[in-house]
Amino acid sequence: MNGLDFPRKCAALSVSRKIVYNTTNRYKELGTLNDRPGRGRHATATSGQKVKCVCEMVRRNPKRSLRKIAKVIGNSRSSITRIVKRKKGLKFLRCQKGHILLLHMMENRQVKYTAIIQRLGEARYRDITFSDEKIFTIEAPLNRQNNRVLAKSLAETDEV
Repeated sequence: MNGLDFPRKCAALSVSRKIVYNTTNRYKELGTLNDRPGRGRHATATSGQKVKCVCEMVRRNPKRSLRKIAKVIGNSRSSITRIVKRKKGLKFLRCQKGHILLLHMMENRQVKYTAIIQRLGEARYRDITFSDEKIFTIEAPLNRQNNRVLAKSLAETDEV
C-alpha cells in the first residue's frame, strides 16, 4: 500500500478517506493503533492512596476485620476486599498453634538426648520419655474457627 496514492488506498481498503487519514495520523503520532492511555472510567475506591492506607492498617493489626477497616476508611467492604485479595494477594488464614521452642531450648534438647543415649546404650533408648517444664503464657485462648489473620502464607501466621 506504500506505493498507492491516498484515494487508491481508500478504494483498496473500501473505507472512507477520513478513516484512512485518521488512522495514518494516529500511527505516525503514537507508533501504534491502540487507544491512548487514560481512557475509560478511573478507579477511585481502589486508588493508590487507599491501597497504602489499607496495607498500613493490615500491617499494624492483621487480625482486624475487613468490615472494621472499611468503616474507618469510609469505603465499602467489597472495595476493601478487592484491595486486600486482588491487589495485595492476602487471604484470611487460621492462626497456627505450636509449641514455643526457642533456639537455645532445641540445642539443650539435643545435648541432653545424646548424653542419655551414650549413658544408657543403644538398647534402651526407646524407653525414654522427654518432658520439659510447663511454659505458662498470658495469651488469650485461641479459637481457630474465629481467629483469622490476613497473610499471604501460613508461615506469616506464626509471626502474629
